[in-house]
Amino acid sequence: MIYETWARKDEPEKQPFMNETHRMIAARIGALLAPVGEVWWEYQKSHPSAELYAEDGGHASPAGSELAAKVLWETIRCGVTADPPRAASDG
Repeated sequence: MIYETWARKDEPEKQPFMNETHRMIAARIGALLAPVGEVWWEYQKSHPSAELYAEDGGHASPAGSELAAKVLWETIRCGVTADPPRAASDG
């Protein structure tokens, strides 16, 4: 399983790159992808008063840890792997 992390609180512009990179690696090796970073930012946008970050702006607060754990559990429970990359001849 690949654990997709979240960008630092003061660097939200880095999250799309992190998402893409984690997805590419998971697809390349056929691994499960726990999209914690993607869910983290979606949740943060829809719940702006929730504090997912610890005081250092990088690590998770208790609420952020709970969200990450839920994403990990759902990934394990559903067991969906990332699609492996297709060779050019696969169409």
